[in-house]
Amino acid sequence: MMVGLKQWGIGCVMLATAFFANAQESGAVRTWTNAEGKSLEAVLVHVNELTAELKMANGTVARVPVASLSKPDQNFIDELKELNLVVPPFPKSVQSSPGGSHFAITGQGEMGPEFDQRFENSYAAASALPFNLDLKPGPDQDKFSIQYADSAGFRSFLSSKKMDPNLQMNAAFILDEVSMFVNYSNIRADKLTPQKQAEIDHEGAALALIRWKPVLPEWFFDGLASNIASIPAVRNEVQLANHEAGLKQFLVTRFELDPRSIAVTSPFKLLDKSAKPWTPTVQNRAGAMLLVYFLMYLDESASPGVPVAQVLESVRAMREEAAAVLQTPESAAANYERKRASFNKEVEAYNNAINKFKDETAAYNDRVRKFNSQVAAGLPEIQRVVVGEKPKMPTPPVAPVMPSETNEVTSGGVSNEALAKVLPHLHPGRTLIEFSDQVAAAFAKIGVPLKY
Repeated sequence: MMVGLKQWGIGCVMLATAFFANAQESGAVRTWTNAEGKSLEAVLVHVNELTAELKMANGTVARVPVASLSKPDQNFIDELKELNLVVPPFPKSVQSSPGGSHFAITGQGEMGPEFDQRFENSYAAASALPFNLDLKPGPDQDKFSIQYADSAGFRSFLSSKKMDPNLQMNAAFILDEVSMFVNYSNIRADKLTPQKQAEIDHEGAALALIRWKPVLPEWFFDGLASNIASIPAVRNEVQLANHEAGLKQFLVTRFELDPRSIAVTSPFKLLDKSAKPWTPTVQNRAGAMLLVYFLMYLDESASPGVPVAQVLESVRAMREEAAAVLQTPESAAANYERKRASFNKEVEAYNNAINKFKDETAAYNDRVRKFNSQVAAGLPEIQRVVVGEKPKMPTPPVAPVMPSETNEVTSGGVSNEALAKVLPHLHPGRTLIEFSDQVAAAFAKIGVPLKY
């Protein structure tokens, strides 16, 4: 007998895109029983260590603690975890929202609605992928922030962030402000070349994925953002089915690689724990993009998207912690900036005090020399110069220390320990060398010749 949700003591939410479905009985209705013997009929659409999501006939989903289910149901779930799991099919296309729906775009010289729409397309592509990415901006923000500036304003911005103002950048993505800054003058002057547009599309996708940055390795986060940015779109229709064409174009436009022989970092180096830390070089970024693409679409040892879903699922339980971690460096960075500004003023005052100290010391030494000569000449004490107290050296200010939380978040180090057990599952039953060769072979089949 089927009972109501209230009798189960659980709430219900509207159905979100599920991570996993049973590969053998996808969509099968099952009678689920809780520990009190009450039952309901539903489809299991997602399960993790703590919660099972059961889709009801009316389209809502009940989130049920696994521990509250009957022993047979718990055994059933344990068996499912040992089976090959698949993600729902990738949609062929999706309509994005009007420009500005999810992004607060400000500043002089806005590029116009067609340009703004590209950010919405990246957001729509990320949202449509069957990974339930749950895109959100930073704390206390309703929308993602994008600020346009002319060349002078952009250079001033770079200087304020202690970055080289002469860097040949078209956009800068700043984690602690959860913002993206765009040099519209540079882009407009070059009539928006494909390479520059691809660069900005990548930064826009990275901005949409901001909540995942603290809990993913840098290469995985960057590769995922590149794949999202590469998905073609015609106006506000994002063509997810054309991901292969988008990949090939992105490799040429974004990374300016030779399509006849694409030199990239191998999966071996990306996944090898003993390798040097990942840095955003062209070969590293292209290698990360291709590895994530392989795991999403080409890995023959798993259903499409399963490896990516497994990595995302492994950190899903850390999302609340990740949000707290993201808030911590934001507030820490803001506090650091305040301390640094105060320190700069203290340094200025200290330098002035040092100059004053030097003058006072010189005057004091003159008085001491004069006093000594007067003593040597036998001048009465009442007629001698008053030496006074020796000037005191001013205390130098203490420079503020960059908060370690910010370094951890921007390096992706927050989740490395947690993912240490997960990443090897990206190449189950295969050595890293075998896996790298398999990746190269898979891309060769679709006309993407790799050179490690």
